[in-house]
Amino acid sequence: MAATVQGSAAVAEHQQEASKCPTCSETITQQFCPACGEQKYDRHNFSFRHFARHAAHELLEFDSKIIRTVRYLFTKPAFVTAEYLAGKRSRYANPFRFYVLCFALSTLLTSSYRSVLDFKTMINADKAGVFNRALNKLAKHKGVSEEVLIEHLNERLHFYYEGSKILNALVMASLLAIFYRKRKWYFGEHAVTSFYFLSFTLLLAIVKWPFWLALGAPIQGATAYILSIIFLAIALPYLWATLRQLHGEGPWKTAVKSVLVYGGTQLTIIVTTILSFLLAIVHTGLAH
Repeated sequence: MAATVQGSAAVAEHQQEASKCPTCSETITQQFCPACGEQKYDRHNFSFRHFARHAAHELLEFDSKIIRTVRYLFTKPAFVTAEYLAGKRSRYANPFRFYVLCFALSTLLTSSYRSVLDFKTMINADKAGVFNRALNKLAKHKGVSEEVLIEHLNERLHFYYEGSKILNALVMASLLAIFYRKRKWYFGEHAVTSFYFLSFTLLLAIVKWPFWLALGAPIQGATAYILSIIFLAIALPYLWATLRQLHGEGPWKTAVKSVLVYGGTQLTIIVTTILSFLLAIVHTGLAH
């Protein structure tokens, strides 16, 4: 093992002297390889001082991208999307990664004021007891207790539910591609639009979190409907402003497309949530 490490270090020192890329062996004349982008080898980079400084720089740069992205998503609809599509990507968080991050944070926070999506919640909501009897039957068939069965069901539910979030964004991108097919945009350009918009809606859920707690969550009845209407009153006009700025169509035409795209996306979210439950049940039933 020691001989292998020493041999690797010797090879690296030789590559440094010859200015060869340690990855593809291309000649490096500057800091990075022109062929693959690998940084020129320098053992000094592993010193504590350099390593700590580099780690701090990466962390601060990542944080600044997120802060800048969040700020412009709330203050300038379509701005981040337009900038990213124009190739100015180094200043903003990657739309896909940012969407996943917002989803994870939103799920973590909202679980504190409402029941996490799980089968036990469905059992409690089933006043007739039909679903509970079906689970008891399945548990006996599998030879496990109902608690163990619910644990397996929830694990598979979360797996499918998390995957459905990506599907929801892709469906929204598909709707945008259909309604704006005359623009000749690539599908990925519509996907960037959907990822940033859905990230904004998740951020709204995060902003809503302290208000739900202050009102004594979980909230039901008229108050819950009022908050949902307020949420819609923000999200739908935001989508309208985004699409109008990106595509430049008239206000009424954009309004119709905004309602259809938003409604189609929300319907997809409902359908994929139901499918997540069904797939979890089928998966558990077929598992040995």
